[in-house]
Amino acid sequence: MLDYDTYQSQQSAGGGYVRDEVRHLLTSRITKLLNSELLMLSGFVFYSPTDEDAYVRLLAEYKYSDEVRLAIGGNIFAGKHEASEFGQFQRNDNVYVKMTYWY
Repeated sequence: MLDYDTYQSQQSAGGGYVRDEVRHLLTSRITKLLNSELLMLSGFVFYSPTDEDAYVRLLAEYKYSDEVRLAIGGNIFAGKHEASEFGQFQRNDNVYVKMTYWY
């Protein structure tokens, strides 16, 4: 962050959350193909040790036929501070269902 000292003095005066000057972000993906590659389970994680927050994206996809795929997934946000990158979305967890048809 450029001009971090000015940012830090402005945030400290208000008593709010103060970000670190350098943000670290770790990512990991794990994917498993099952049932002759008809079923795919996948998880993707962003974790920031400096902000103490995380974003997890889960997906299960089933290849019903060559034309149709069915999927269910979810997005999970967590954070110690409501002003952090992912912590601000912690009340926005969601689950979705998707059907894709190719012709």
